[in-house]
Amino acid sequence: MFKHIAGSFDLDIQEALKELRKHDYREKIIQENLKYVKFQISLSTTPDILIIQSINAIEDLDRTINLLSKRYREWYGYFLPELSEKIQDHEIFIRRSLEDKNELIKELNIDISMGKDFDQKHIDAMNLFARHIIELFDQRADLKEYLELIMQEQCPNLFAVAGSLIGAKLIEKAGSLKHLSIMPSSTIQLLGAEKALFRHLRNKKIRPPKHGLILSHPYVMDAKNKGKAA
Repeated sequence: MFKHIAGSFDLDIQEALKELRKHDYREKIIQENLKYVKFQISLSTTPDILIIQSINAIEDLDRTINLLSKRYREWYGYFLPELSEKIQDHEIFIRRSLEDKNELIKELNIDISMGKDFDQKHIDAMNLFARHIIELFDQRADLKEYLELIMQEQCPNLFAVAGSLIGAKLIEKAGSLKHLSIMPSSTIQLLGAEKALFRHLRNKKIRPPKHGLILSHPYVMDAKNKGKAA
């Protein structure tokens, strides 16, 4: 009797599989699974991701701007080196460099510049390069404004305490705002100092780091007791 029941059950399964193949339910199941996976992925795209992508983009721009600004300073140095020596800030220097050379010489209070007078085509090429760098500065400013907006919306307390840039970097290092919120203060204090910490772990003669990203916060930088301030 048991064999009869088992055989009947096996037959029912085979019939059911035939029906599934006949009506192409397999394709429907695959499509429904794909929809479910896409839905789950969409849920994983949280505001944290937008904050992390924004701060990463700003840091990429910072590296690019710094590299191109140094290149431009060297180039412009053949034209009016005195201006580069006087203005250390890259953005201010590049914006001022687009002004008339004779007016800048008067402002610098020098009789004769050590720079060479180039033909206009060379000046135009140099100015075009400078304008492209200025566009990157403007793009960075727009991104920072956007970052401040989403930080104020999603984590106003962190924004108020750490600011947009440091706050966003802390989230990026922690992996998410949720992870950051449950971290002990001693761990948060070292976020951004991972390389120095690993060097200490490999060689105990090297002193361990005391601060990470938060060391760049004005309150910590200006404090006499940085550990307590952090």
